Amino acid sequence: MSAKNAPGEVKENPNFASPNITTAEEEEQQAINAEEEARKKAETVDIDGIPIDEKDISYKASDISKKGRAEYFVNVEGAEQRKKEAEKKAKIEAEEDAKAQKRAERVMKEIKAEEEAKQKRVDKERKKKDQYLDRLEHRHEKREKREKTAEKIKYFFFGKWHKFVTIFLILLTIGGVIFFAGTQYVDYKQKKEEQEYQAKIDALNNEIAELKEGDGLVNNKEQILKDIIELDDLQKSVDSSMDVMNWAAYYNENDLFNEYQEKCRERGGCIVDEGGRG
Repeated sequence: MSAKNAPGEVKENPNFASPNITTAEEEEQQAINAEEEARKKAETVDIDGIPIDEKDISYKASDISKKGRAEYFVNVEGAEQRKKEAEKKAKIEAEEDAKAQKRAERVMKEIKAEEEAKQKRVDKERKKKDQYLDRLEHRHEKREKREKTAEKIKYFFFGKWHKFVTIFLILLTIGGVIFFAGTQYVDYKQKKEEQEYQAKIDALNNEIAELKEGDGLVNNKEQILKDIIELDDLQKSVDSSMDVMNWAAYYNENDLFNEYQEKCRERGGCIVDEGGRG
């Protein structure tokens, strides 16, 4: 292989006489020349003509011949197709990334919601536990307070010489309770007897009133006299004895009349008149 032409030199190819046809080497050389020209322009500041510092230049024409820089001069045939394919691939990858991102966000949202629900359950259980412990503590404090109060009361009533006073007061209280209960019982018994007594009197009076209706005065003589005598046995008063005398006189029962007239006088009533009637 022949050596490369020096920069700026063009060697005529004897196989091609036409000036419009160039070889691959010539095309490469032209590209190098164009790159060199661009580098020179880039290294010079148009305002003041001061060249760019060597260390600030990131790319030089001399790098073309170095290994690893060949990608700057790859054949551009099919570049448009590769560009479209690359854009399509990038679009697909972007869509897949977006889908993956949405899935990840949904999963993270679900995880977060589950963690929040779990935290709420934990907080609820902790709150219930704290409330339960608070109730236990409150009960314990109340029990301790009651025990202390009971100890104070016990000492007040039974500590040292206090117990003798307490015993006396207890006996006095028991006696008072018994007396009060006895009085209440007597009053209750008395009231009950009075109620029963009045109930019997009312029952007899009602029965006599019923017996008198219609022809009852004639047909129910024996029962009426029996009821009126029973009323007198209950009441044992001047009025009750006079009621028996009146019924005896109505039925011409002289012996009965005389008997209850005597009882009437014994009870402080019934003055005897000239006719022998009270």
